[in-house]
Amino acid sequence: LQQGMAQQDLNQLMSAGGVQRQLAQAALDAQRQSTLQQQYEFISARIVRNTVNRLHNFITINKGSKQGVKQGMGVLNQNGQGVVGIVYRVSDHFSVIISSLNIDMRLSSKIARSGYFGSLVWEGVDPRRMLLESIPKHADMIIGDTVVTSGYSSLFPEGIVLGTVDTFY
Repeated sequence: LQQGMAQQDLNQLMSAGGVQRQLAQAALDAQRQSTLQQQYEFISARIVRNTVNRLHNFITINKGSKQGVKQGMGVLNQNGQGVVGIVYRVSDHFSVIISSLNIDMRLSSKIARSGYFGSLVWEGVDPRRMLLESIPKHADMIIGDTVVTSGYSSLFPEGIVLGTVDTFY
């Protein structure tokens, strides 16, 4: 599929099933990746320390201020399709990231289909489950809805997939 394919064409393919849908999703991912690379500076790094079994989890990476890392930068996974956390502390050659698996981390998020937004937080129990706070009770939401970054923060662009709704009350 062409990178510059019209949004209308992509939407038609997304509503189709099977291979057409997969091709359309690949084209959308490529367009999004290209846009991200134009708007943000990416610095590749390796994780040198990581905790996942505490309420306040942090990640240490092997890049610091000498490589362009600054406190408050957003951190994505290697393919730019998942939020890892936010840079918390920086030294010359290392940085500490507050993990999305940290009870103090709040991420501006929304339900992609309806646009209702809130803060995505980890409650400190299951690393596979987070809570989207401040969604009104009357919000249009269904099981399987996609939760994405809202774009209301300068740290992360709109539309990075964070997960799906598996229950609500």
